[in-house]
Amino acid sequence: MKSELINFRDFGGYPTQDGRFIKEAIFFRCGSYRDLTEEDRDYIRSLNIQNLCDYREVSELDRDELRETFAKKVYTISKISNISEALKMIRTFHTRPCHRKIWKFSILN
Repeated sequence: MKSELINFRDFGGYPTQDGRFIKEAIFFRCGSYRDLTEEDRDYIRSLNIQNLCDYREVSELDRDELRETFAKKVYTISKISNISEALKMIRTFHTRPCHRKIWKFSILN
């Protein structure tokens, strides 16, 4: 059966600016998971994802996708509606729990 897991990948192995590498099997990204096959769902569940940071805007969210969560905790990142919101988000990026966890546990190998 053809996988419908869109743009899913592990960021592990990518080099950082200081010459180290992002740990493997810790930090993933993907597109929509609306039409996943059962095999796709089983694969994602097998990863035991702890935190999911959803960067989509409200208009991009699909009601059906909200019914199934593949992570223990989901963080919906606030919508940026103007430049002051964008600047605030940049200033507070590393203070959000989701981002701190990604930085602390995922980034450096």
